[in-house]
Amino acid sequence: MLFRAMIFAAVSSPAQAADEKDSIPNQIARARDAIQRRGWAEVHDPLIVPGLSRDIDFLHEAVEEIPAIADLTMVAKSGGLDLVVVRDYDRLARTRSLLTDITSFLARCGVQVYALDKPMEPVPPDQLARRRRGVTSTAAVEAIAGLMAEGEVGQIVNRRFFGMNAVMRSGRWKHPTVIYGYTRLAEHATPEKPVYTDVPRIVPEEAAVVARIERLYLVGGLGSNAIAQRLNLERAPAPTGKQWRGGAILRILHSPFYCGWIVWGVMRRATTLDRETGRFVSRTAPVKLVADLAERLGRQVNVFDLLERAGELPAHDISVVRGLHEPTRSEDTQRALYAELERRYAMGGRAAATAGRAPLFSGLLYCADCGSMLLAQSWKARATIYYTCRARKEGGACGNKLWAREDRLLERVLAVLQEVARTPGAVDAYLQERTASDLEDLRRERDGLAQTLEGLEARRTRWDDAYEADVIGLADYGSRLAGLEQERAGIVSRLETVEQRLSQSQSHERRRDEIVSVIQGGIPTIEDRAALKACLRRIITRIVVGGGQIAEIVM
Repeated sequence: MLFRAMIFAAVSSPAQAADEKDSIPNQIARARDAIQRRGWAEVHDPLIVPGLSRDIDFLHEAVEEIPAIADLTMVAKSGGLDLVVVRDYDRLARTRSLLTDITSFLARCGVQVYALDKPMEPVPPDQLARRRRGVTSTAAVEAIAGLMAEGEVGQIVNRRFFGMNAVMRSGRWKHPTVIYGYTRLAEHATPEKPVYTDVPRIVPEEAAVVARIERLYLVGGLGSNAIAQRLNLERAPAPTGKQWRGGAILRILHSPFYCGWIVWGVMRRATTLDRETGRFVSRTAPVKLVADLAERLGRQVNVFDLLERAGELPAHDISVVRGLHEPTRSEDTQRALYAELERRYAMGGRAAATAGRAPLFSGLLYCADCGSMLLAQSWKARATIYYTCRARKEGGACGNKLWAREDRLLERVLAVLQEVARTPGAVDAYLQERTASDLEDLRRERDGLAQTLEGLEARRTRWDDAYEADVIGLADYGSRLAGLEQERAGIVSRLETVEQRLSQSQSHERRRDEIVSVIQGGIPTIEDRAALKACLRRIITRIVVGGGQIAEIVM
């Protein structure tokens, strides 16, 4: 009988789908040979799973996560298919429940599965419905194949888990991916011939970004989303090569890998009931011992909690060991990050300085002496927030020694805004004056900043050449790059501000109307700090501070 057939081929990892591997081409060739010998008609292009695990329990999950399974269900429902030809049943699914779901769904669509390694003669379509009503040899083979596939998956998972656990206990790292700031590629690796190491090495450019994230969170008082937005504006390289997200920032802040510790086995994949949707889903979740500990502590478990309770941990399930890689973060810094993360989480996740108050002017204040941004700082003994020049705080040469108190800055800013509210025409005069006097200065500053960036790139090229020629060591090279990246970030931030001011100067009428409308709409009170902060950012683009006092307000 002429059956309409389609080939389904699958492998479980991207390495098995590489061009030099023969698994997928071999599956397709065997299936196509069987179709031609039996006189069947291949009516659809082969569906391929190029390196995804089918260790999933339910069909609706497989449809969402595996495109080939979704395509298979669509083709089956179209009514133009009789057979799905596979090497074995485990190519469709690696769990008994998923294989049962798939074969039952296909049978309802009038489609049979033909496995080359366990061949069972297909029946004519008109007899398929009758066959489904009883227990047949085909159904028995499918059930046994599902049990075998699930058992094999369990063995693979256990072998991999205990193998990786042993590797981690030695301080090495063999996982395919490594955290941002590190790479498994050896220094002599090339794109044509990648060489991987068991001890990840630091990527200086990314390590500088990680250090900046720590400072912005602990010193600058910014939250994860605000840090992500700033890094995107500065075009800092992201883990995915795309855009920074708040979740990525939090993972970096939480990770003990940066302070030298490797934690393995805390999270395991498990099937649970999602009560909102009423479906069973497979998710990664903490193991019961860690989940119980988190419930007792009332917060997320960190590496230091695990170290304190090392005797309670099952040695072959959870590993907490000192890695062989070079740390980029001290343990004191990691403890400070955990404490700040816990404090902010207790406050509802909002970024805040001491006493639960977010800095109002972060990102708006600039030093009158050197042009660097001012950073927010506070002390536990005081409720007041202060701002200081970043360049001076980081050891640079700056004569702006006095700290600026936030309450006094706010008092002056509100006085200026109240004056504008009384005389709206003052805004127009102000913007007209700035357009006439500042436009040329801003253009010159923009060109100068662009030339400075070119100079930084030339310096980096010289350091790259010196490092490759072994003139300077890795530590010296990394510290120089970190300093250069800090300098570059400040220049990029200032350049964006200049471009913004140029744009506003060229459209002062629109800007005037916006400022007047915001002020006349009412400035929020100090009690509603979030609304006040947003309002100030709509009105003000830059505040220059010198000697602890406001020297200039740019609207």
